[in-house]
Order: sequence, then structure tokens, then C-alpha cells
Amino acid sequence: MLVAANLLAACFVASPDLPVSATVSVDAGKTVGMLRARFDTQIVYPAVLDEDMPSAAEYLKAYAADRGAPLRVRLLLSTDGAYVTADRRHKPTLPTGWSRTDWDFTPLDLLVEDVFRAGAEPVIDIGYMPDWMWNCATGEPSDPTFITFGEYAARLVSYYNRGAFATEDGRSVINPAGASHRVTTWELWNEPNFQTLSCLGHGGAPATNVPAITPAQYLAMWNATAPRMLAVDPTIRLAGPATTAGVTGRRPDYVEMLMGSAAIRPDVVTFHAYGSYNADETDGCLLDNAPPPGRSCFAGGIPAIVEGVRAVRKWAPAQETWLTELNVLASYGNDPKARNWNALGASWQASAFVRLGEAGVSSLFAYSFVHPGGNQFSVLDWTKGATYGTPLLSYWTAFYLSRFFPPGSAVLSTSSKLRGVDTLAVRTADGGMSVLVVNRQVASSSDVGGVGVPRLVSLNLPDGWAGSSATLWQLDRATGLPEGPAPVDLPNSTALAVRFNGYGVAIFRLE
Repeated sequence: MLVAANLLAACFVASPDLPVSATVSVDAGKTVGMLRARFDTQIVYPAVLDEDMPSAAEYLKAYAADRGAPLRVRLLLSTDGAYVTADRRHKPTLPTGWSRTDWDFTPLDLLVEDVFRAGAEPVIDIGYMPDWMWNCATGEPSDPTFITFGEYAARLVSYYNRGAFATEDGRSVINPAGASHRVTTWELWNEPNFQTLSCLGHGGAPATNVPAITPAQYLAMWNATAPRMLAVDPTIRLAGPATTAGVTGRRPDYVEMLMGSAAIRPDVVTFHAYGSYNADETDGCLLDNAPPPGRSCFAGGIPAIVEGVRAVRKWAPAQETWLTELNVLASYGNDPKARNWNALGASWQASAFVRLGEAGVSSLFAYSFVHPGGNQFSVLDWTKGATYGTPLLSYWTAFYLSRFFPPGSAVLSTSSKLRGVDTLAVRTADGGMSVLVVNRQVASSSDVGGVGVPRLVSLNLPDGWAGSSATLWQLDRATGLPEGPAPVDLPNSTALAVRFNGYGVAIFRLE
């Protein structure tokens, strides 16, 4: 049973005789696997859902609904002072982050409660060791065996999964929620191949740049910590190493050493992935690692991430692979071209969903849900004004992909003969079919924030699907915000048509 999708452009105003640009065929009778990839998210700083952007809590709840699997929300435990106000009312999410005796879980409990209230499940990343576990003068761990950190991490597990723990001096710390906010998955460390955010100078102490820990140090940390956490709750899942890339260039690399020498192997192997760290990167580099003549790409875009996944899958073939940070750009400031949250960003997200899912990734954690740094790392608008706290295009892209392409769906065979067009077709549990078409073709190799190439697309239905109910959602530069894409009921016919105005995403739903 074939569904032929002749891809042209969605929403592009052109003459009615615009020729078909490509043909995509979906074999509705041939299943090639099961969909495992899913979009998840994360929240880094406390109180963003409660004090700064109250609308975010309801949008998170909507984001988590009707996905086929619970939304995972990664919570990064940190002493990062970027979100601590002048009066210090927001303590670190990393308990005892500044003081060994300050077991204050208030900021973290607030985030965990927000996640459960939204119908999602938390994934806690213990980003690094609290300040008092470091020699801040040298930037080295005070305890090179990491046993102290292992005991600390075990107490965190006990707090959430048992409801209480005893401190080193015998005091009892009790979780007000008891064990009702149990955390199933724990990630150890955040970007160990990069500097940590410890020793930032809290309380007038001199700030120190704590360097990366080596793969050997990471292995020592893991071997000291994993068994202590599992001794508290043997049912938890452990994840790591959360490096900045799947392949960091170390020999042996972090994942390679962890899989080869860890006393207890991780259940989930994790790393981070961005299209680039340079706001001047071209669109072609971000999408296809295709630089202009005479230039090279800074990070390699989606193809480089795919290669990282393949390397990790070779080192850890039996483990799940999660990208616990993912975004178009990590340029430490809003991209002047707004590519993390515009039509190119929507195409990048959807293309990453298709290509990284094919490579074996089972979870894509967008960085992030809402972030005080601005729209670069938010799916809700952080711009002060009438649209503050409302969804951006990046919100709606993951929202609809999660609903119409839930994990566990049967993946159908597809093919496309045009470079720059990605497709995915699935049969969902209710017997319906979802077809995704991504137009990521770049108009010029020199484009930085271009609009892409307009295309016209027709979807031809076989006899078995002729007359079936069909609806189209489009995500592109014509999509209205904050309300999101309006569903378009397509005529019951053997031929359906849609137009792209450049970069964009089209989702056909057939019942």
C-alpha cells in the first residue's frame, strides 16, 4: 500500500501550475521498525514557573499531555548564580551547594513539585560536587576517591525515594512529600569535559575556574557513586556521562572508558548536542554540515551529532542513548537571526527528530523549556511585553511531533529523492497514520538566517486511504503565534496538496 507524497511548498503563494519539486513515497504496508525517539525538556533555574512566568506551569501541563509516554523533565542541580537575586532568596538547586550543613531542598522541591503537577516525571542531574567538596584554590576535588560525593548522592536518592535521610552528624532531613515524588532516573555530572560552576565566589570568597575532570576522574566518581545510590534504591536508573558531545577527543573517551571499566554500567548513555556554538554559523552548516566555498563549519550541525550518536552506539550498543541537551545554537546569547525559535529552528528540530531517531536516539531533551537568558533557550517567549510567557514556534513543533509521532508507533517505509527533504511516516496504536515532511533545503550556502526554498507538496492516497479523514498542521514563518498552527481539514480525495513558504514542517494526519 503506497502513499506518494509529491513535495512542493506549504503556504507559499505561487502560481497554481508550480511544478512538483519532489516525490516522497510511503509504503503503508511495510513496517521497518518501532519509533523510539521522543521530545523531552528541562528546567534549570528555580521559581521560573512560579514567580517569573506563572503561565509557564499551564503550558508545561499542556506540553506533557497526550504524548503516548510521560514527558521527562531534566532538572540540573547547580550552584549557578545566574538566577540568584541580590537578596539571595533563590538558593542553589544543588543542596548544600555553598555550605556543608545547609540541607535546604526548597528550590529543588519546588521544581520537582511543578514537574509532578504537570503530569511529567523528573530526571535529576547532579551537575557536579558542592563547593565544599573542592579545593577551590587549585580547582581539584578535595577527595580524589569521590567517596564523599558518592555518600552525598546516596542521600539525595534517599530524600526522594525513601522520604528522608540522616546527615553525617546524625540529623534527620525529611521530605515533606514523603516518597510520593520518587525519582526514577539520575544523571551523574553535567559536561565533565567542560568547566564546572563550583567555586563561583559565593559569600565574598574568590571565584575559581574549576576545570574539567578527566575521563579517569569521571570513572572514579562513577565507581564511587553508582553503587552507593543503588544501595539506597536498587530500582533507579543511572545515566551519564552528559559530555558536551558524544566524542570529545579524549583517549580513551568518557563513554568509552565508562563502558569498558565501570563496575556498574549506566542504564542510559547521555551527551549534549547543539548545531553550533557560533551565532555566525551558516544555515547550511547547522542543517547539513555544508559550508560555503572556502569555509568550514564550526561544529558540524546535525550530521556531526549523528556521527557522535553512531560512535556512542558502538561503545554502548545495549544502552539507551539520550541527548540530555539539544538545540540549534548554544551561542551564549540570543541569535540575532532567532534561529532557535523561528522557521529554520522548526525545520532543525523536526529534521533532528527524524535523523537522530534513525541513528538510535530515544530521547531528545530540548534546552530548555523556559530560561531567564531569553528565547535562545526557551520555548516560551521571555521578551517582556504582551507576548511574555506565550508559546514560540519551538514549543508548537515539539508539541505536535510528540502527539502525532508517539513512541511505540510502527515506522513505515518512506523514500525521498530530493536532498533537503526529510520524511517520517508512522501507524499509531489507534490505526491512524501520521506523515511528517520537513523542508530544510537552503537557498544559498552563504545564508545566515535565510528563509529556505519554497516548495509545493501533494500527497497521493492509495485506494485503501481514498476518502479518509485528513488534517494538516504546518509550522513555518506564517504560523500564527502564540496560538500555534491552525488545523486544516483537507478534502476527501486521492490527491492532497500543501505549500511551504521556505523552511517548514508539515504534519498530515489520516484517520
